[in-house]
Amino acid sequence: MTREKYTITDYLCLGRNFANMLWWKLLFLFGVRRSALPIPDGMYCYAPDIEKNEARKEAEPYAYYIKPCKYYKTLGRRYNGCSYLGVITDDMTFDDQCKMCGENYGDFNGSSTVDINTQVEILKKVINKLMITFDDENDRMDYILDICNEYRKEAEKHYR
Repeated sequence: MTREKYTITDYLCLGRNFANMLWWKLLFLFGVRRSALPIPDGMYCYAPDIEKNEARKEAEPYAYYIKPCKYYKTLGRRYNGCSYLGVITDDMTFDDQCKMCGENYGDFNGSSTVDINTQVEILKKVINKLMITFDDENDRMDYILDICNEYRKEAEKHYR
């Protein structure tokens, strides 16, 4: 088994990526955040490259082209990083380009937001099932409405 050899250009690129990661980690610690707009939607740090995938030849039927997130950095054979978070890791999950930042993630059914009123109704149903310990119906309903109103206020702050 032969090992892949790095050239001086490879080492310079890795060194530049490492310095970039440390710089953004320092800025992150001081509260400077990068824009989340370039981060692709979905669970991964990349998006499919539609044009290349449609134009690929019959000779390479199993090739799949991607556009990586501009914040994802490779740091040698073992380490990867995210300059959005300022994180350097050897985690195998991140090596697979699974998203760490949670930005533009969406939810389990594919939509990125759910109506606040729908969320409140779901919360009411769950609390209603769990609130069987109250003896007085009025106390029980007041408690549920207080929780739902506070949840609505917090959710509206979050989605503004």
